[in-house]
Amino acid sequence: MIEVWLFRLLVLGAVVAFGIQIANRVRLVVRAKNNLRLDRLPARLRRVLFEVVFQSKTIAAKPVVGTAHALVFWGFVAFGGYTTVEFLAGLGMADWTEAGWFHAYERLLVPFAWAVLAGITVLSVRRGLFRPAVLSLSGRVSKESLLIG
Repeated sequence: MIEVWLFRLLVLGAVVAFGIQIANRVRLVVRAKNNLRLDRLPARLRRVLFEVVFQSKTIAAKPVVGTAHALVFWGFVAFGGYTTVEFLAGLGMADWTEAGWFHAYERLLVPFAWAVLAGITVLSVRRGLFRPAVLSLSGRVSKESLLIG
């Protein structure tokens, strides 16, 4: 039971750190010039759907790389549900890991796992073998790159 409480404490720390980052961004938005436009809302939502969810702009710019990026993106979105269920179980809040629907969801994730693997392989080969100028090493490593490994 100690490991559950330790996990809860770590998650609480992560939530607090996230909350601090969100608070900083909210302060920036509040201080910014009030030019929020809500006109053409259906067109804007459609643009978000196509450019963010379907990655249309990325795929149009560079079809192979854009498709690989989209596969990785969609895979991570699909695995968000799995991660949420596992976190809830780990926190002792709800354990749906043995539910029939969750086992079906796990099976539905298999193609997404293969898609992520294919996308990461394409992107790795592109970065490692072809080294596009835009991805040249600048001597700096992002925090995200350190987390990924």
